Amino acid sequence: MGNTKPLSFFRNRPNVPDFDNIGIFHSYQFIGKKRRVTDPAYKVEPGAATEEVINFLNRHHRNYELGVVITEKKMDGTQVFVILREHEIIAAICLIDTMHVKQNVVTKFFWKMNTLLKLINAFSGITGLSKMPGVNSPVQMMYIKYLCVNDNHKRIARLLVNHARNLTYEKSYSFISIGLHEKDPLKTAFPVYSN
Repeated sequence: MGNTKPLSFFRNRPNVPDFDNIGIFHSYQFIGKKRRVTDPAYKVEPGAATEEVINFLNRHHRNYELGVVITEKKMDGTQVFVILREHEIIAAICLIDTMHVKQNVVTKFFWKMNTLLKLINAFSGITGLSKMPGVNSPVQMMYIKYLCVNDNHKRIARLLVNHARNLTYEKSYSFISIGLHEKDPLKTAFPVYSN
């Protein structure tokens, strides 16, 4: 959809094969949340870009048709959190703060949206949700670079994302974002995710 114009430029060109759509990526944005979500069965722990973590991430991504190869260099600047079972990693999430290289700025709102956001921000302390950006302010956002969960366990995936939402709130950011391919099994963990 967003690539329609650039791809049309390459269509029907001599000696250049036409591009085929291999899928759609869905972007999910979650509002930062003050309340820390816990689970009696699983504990989210700080991790690091160790060989064990990188091997876990690569094993997971080998299941994808267009999987990435993760290296120590690709882990630069990421915050890692893991869930262990009997000293084995069963899930990992890697967060990255890209505010120093990418900033989307809100240039205007319709008056209804502006009023609504002012109301949301006025009660953010009570609701425990992150403040929303205002006009001429950057959209403060973090990204989930990698999210890997054994057996694509939905409950664990939600726990890790909720942990990321809490960190987003603590950093005074508005959103945490992730992009998932339409066939990614983890996508079913966040169909209409709102809690």
